[in-house]
Amino acid sequence: MNPSLQPKETRRAGVHARIVTVLAASLFVAPISFVAPDAHAQISPGKLSKSHSFLEGMSNCTKCHEMGAGPSVEKCLSCHKEIALSLDNRRGYHHRAVAVGKKPCFECHSEHAGADFDLVHWPDGIKGFRHAESGYDLEGKHRALDCRACHKPEFIKEDLKKYQSEIDLEKTFLGLHRECRSCHADEHRGQLQTDCLACHTQDAWVPARGFDHERSKFPLAGKHRGVACARCHPTVNEVSAADPKDQSFVKYAGVASASCASCHKDAHAGRFGKTCVTCHRTSGWTELDLRGFDHERTRFALTGKHREVPCAKCHPALAPAASSTSKKQPFLSYAGTALPSCSGCHKDVHAGKYGGSCETCHRTSGWAQIVSANFDHNRTAFPLKGRHAGVLCEKCHGQDLQKKKPAFSKCLDCHADTHRGQFAKRARGGECSDCHSEKGFVPALFTIVGHDSTRFPLADAHLAQPCIACHAEVADDKGKLYRRYVFGDIACASCHEDIHAGQFARSSPKKSCEDCHRATRWADLRFDHDRDSSYPLVGAHRNVECRRCHLAFEENGKQTVRYRPIDTACKTCHPIENP
Repeated sequence: MNPSLQPKETRRAGVHARIVTVLAASLFVAPISFVAPDAHAQISPGKLSKSHSFLEGMSNCTKCHEMGAGPSVEKCLSCHKEIALSLDNRRGYHHRAVAVGKKPCFECHSEHAGADFDLVHWPDGIKGFRHAESGYDLEGKHRALDCRACHKPEFIKEDLKKYQSEIDLEKTFLGLHRECRSCHADEHRGQLQTDCLACHTQDAWVPARGFDHERSKFPLAGKHRGVACARCHPTVNEVSAADPKDQSFVKYAGVASASCASCHKDAHAGRFGKTCVTCHRTSGWTELDLRGFDHERTRFALTGKHREVPCAKCHPALAPAASSTSKKQPFLSYAGTALPSCSGCHKDVHAGKYGGSCETCHRTSGWAQIVSANFDHNRTAFPLKGRHAGVLCEKCHGQDLQKKKPAFSKCLDCHADTHRGQFAKRARGGECSDCHSEKGFVPALFTIVGHDSTRFPLADAHLAQPCIACHAEVADDKGKLYRRYVFGDIACASCHEDIHAGQFARSSPKKSCEDCHRATRWADLRFDHDRDSSYPLVGAHRNVECRRCHLAFEENGKQTVRYRPIDTACKTCHPIENP
């Protein structure tokens, strides 16, 4: 068959076989051929490639070939020091092929096929090369790139010329580094960590699926979660040594967040200081936290129906001062509001006949509630305070005000115990005034700080829960609802479902939820396999995915993951074949 009609790969595969056969015959069978006129044709199987043409001639054979054998790996590496470097560093395709796979160089690089012969043999074609064999598997969008999109001189970080001065950087596949920044410009200009894959994937630059704002110095809460990133992280222009042509980048590090005023204008023009969270919540500016602001501590304590009046009714919107930077944005006037007299807000229906001290006869609980005969209850053994001042006299004394004298030593003398005796074992028998005042049953005086004195101090994510999330309504033995405050069991499982189906409660040593989980959130683990389990991970076990050993199973109709007990004998996971 005419060799020119054979497939190209078939012709390439036969080249080396002819080289070895001809060379062996020339060196050991017919030594007389050295003096024959066509001696070169009998010894050499063909011309060397252009790259090796300087080795032409019979005196140079042993520079590549061993006597009585084919080409030597050691002799190849004596010239190709850039390849020797990768073998010494135990990395790259040549390390896996030569050092590990024991392949000879000529299996991929055949010679004596002419000056224009391609020295690189791709068994499956260059497109079929398994990139994982180089030690760097292509993932995501890297799979679709042309080889030379990455393998080009500007991305080569190794000084290959130092080891092989004749190397052509336009053709070589050596010298690249694995770090993202070795090929890609740092879009963050050194603001963040160098491990790009901690936040990004190779499928797409955005979205950054690995980034979690909750682990940053400023966890997002309330309406902050709905704010567009660019509102806090603007695009800035700054000369960058990494890419002087592109001066714009998004600012992530160094964003001011020490106080609300770092981003928000003070609608109160500084009248209440800079600690906005004293009264406001991140869930909404108008959602006031009454635990932080107590009008009773001001010069005008709210009582009776004054509690129901909208704030803006007494605190009108005012224009900012000329020196303000709020751009003439109106704000509500709180500090400096004049303490009004009744006639300042209310029309005097008596036309001034009885003077300006309306409170002599009337109460804030209602205009129609008149103090009989200008009676001053505060001079009795039971001064009327808070909401007691607005209660109709008949409510406590009946229709004949002079005859009925109700007991008043305890709140329960008049008021039903809405807590069904839950606090009876507390100091003072659970006196109502320990948590409530005459100003109103709600809000209670009991605060989050007070919760710290209980058996269950609030911390982390528990702080964000509304009281009624844990203190729900239950029915008493008569079917009447009341809110539960005292619990016999305060373990996690008393409120939260055990998704582990009791694995850690049944087996020894018994584990509780907080041994592995934090109150910040369920996925925030403190578990250390080497410290907290009976099976420390060593060697290749460290790289095994959890789900390879901890398998899913069903118990009582629910899916969960097996964590214990697990048989840790080697044969459990690695069965012995052909014992």
